[in-house]
Amino acid sequence: MIDINLFALFNDAVNAAKMRYRPDAAMYRYGLPVFIVVLISLMLQDMLALLPVLGTSHGAIAFGLLLGLTRFLVFARVLTEVMQRFSGNRIPFLGYVLATEALRLPELLLISVPDMQLPLSLWAAWCFWVQLAGIMLLSQQKLGRVLVAYLVYILVFCAVSSLFFSLFISQGWLNTDIIAQNMQNLFNPTNSR
Repeated sequence: MIDINLFALFNDAVNAAKMRYRPDAAMYRYGLPVFIVVLISLMLQDMLALLPVLGTSHGAIAFGLLLGLTRFLVFARVLTEVMQRFSGNRIPFLGYVLATEALRLPELLLISVPDMQLPLSLWAAWCFWVQLAGIMLLSQQKLGRVLVAYLVYILVFCAVSSLFFSLFISQGWLNTDIIAQNMQNLFNPTNSR
């Protein structure tokens, strides 16, 4: 049965944060409304993180949202494919990835409370380890093989995001001058005034 409320996802995410996992990855099933709400939240979070670099144009906002969606989908797909190569079984990680990525949502507090950066950085590190441990448990694979999956994810995500970035630049949806100025301001804040 597919759950269509956020409580099931919230419960799974909290249990994952406590390193209590379901016995099978297929048990992390959520309805389309839950996926939409959480994905939009994750996309907004990624988009807001990129605005200081990309600027606030419509193209920058669209690129940030697209990158957030791409990051989630590439991670879930690569994880499923790589773990299948190692175990021989197809493990549906989509729901598990949604639940563990939802643990990142408190990072939205950085927008209104910048002083929370250190605790939220520690929280993000914990979420990474929780996600990693769950993948090891659900796939019954060793750490090295799960790290290979993460490495493949990083490579594929970088390739896909580079393609999107090139597309947005070539279409004029992103302004390279603004990006260069923003990067200079980030790395050398004294010259920004």
